[in-house]
Amino acid sequence: MEKDGSKQGTYTIRDREARNEPRPSELIDGVLYDMAAPTFVHQLIAGEIYLQLQNCVRSHGEKCFPFMASADVRLDRDDNTMVMPDVFVICDPERIVGRNGRYLDGAPDLVFEIASPSTRKTDMGIKLEKYRKAGVREYWIVDYEKRKVIVWLFGDDPDVFLYGFDAEVPVGISDGKCRIDFREIVRQLKFMPGWEQEQ
Repeated sequence: MEKDGSKQGTYTIRDREARNEPRPSELIDGVLYDMAAPTFVHQLIAGEIYLQLQNCVRSHGEKCFPFMASADVRLDRDDNTMVMPDVFVICDPERIVGRNGRYLDGAPDLVFEIASPSTRKTDMGIKLEKYRKAGVREYWIVDYEKRKVIVWLFGDDPDVFLYGFDAEVPVGISDGKCRIDFREIVRQLKFMPGWEQEQ
């Protein structure tokens, strides 16, 4: 199925599934967003965040589960929005539905988006508001080009924090038990060609 600009705003999850596109897409309020293949830097950062979360969850016996893209999240529990966060945490696995866990029905507890020039506007605008309204408790944007991490804590007493890539950042929903060490991520990134030249 070709993406028809005149249909933007009216697409459904069924339309998204019927597309003949090799690359994935997200559906937000009936609008389809094609997703470019992630870079190796993007994948390394997402993988390291997932690994650190998984290690923390296991060491503390937490009942939450981290996941990585590409996994579908029916954020609003309707037919007009299906997103694929880069990394996310679920503390209520009963909401994973469908055969073999086809998608999450509703908001994850924690979402990480790895921002790039092509996704920064969506991550910091449309997705920020969608995640907040859907009930995500905590939202991180990891902007590797600007070397910063923005953390939004939603809920009764919302707050926002800004960190550099030299920080060990606490995970709010874990009450500080879990932290993401960006110093370790930078140590891994130093093996990526061109990383030092970008700084």
